[in-house]
Amino acid sequence: MSLFILSTLSLLIIVIIGTNKASLKHHNYVTNFYLFIDNLESNKLNFKIASIDKHNLGLVANHKNYNLSIYKNMLRLTNNHNQGYLPMLDDVIDVNFTNNKAKTFIQVTFENHQKLTTQLLT
Repeated sequence: MSLFILSTLSLLIIVIIGTNKASLKHHNYVTNFYLFIDNLESNKLNFKIASIDKHNLGLVANHKNYNLSIYKNMLRLTNNHNQGYLPMLDDVIDVNFTNNKAKTFIQVTFENHQKLTTQLLT
């Protein structure tokens, strides 16, 4: 086989592998987003929405207050004094919470600028 054909095949393999990794990361964002939503809405945690603004969601569970907000490319859950935290979703560059006609929506923007939005049922 000529050197040209080998280098062309090598380049093609690199492009295919790179495309698959990007595609896999895209699917991981979608999967992780819906796993995060499932955890947030779980009956086990029993969160209720207490307050909402564009970048923060106040939650109440078992008579304790929590805050969901973005910090260093992750969505994290803290107590109402921003002490301690539980990472909830990684690779996030922006989050927007909106309230429209008694419905609360979350929109997350990931590092690859992919945006995912859903209604919160808590």
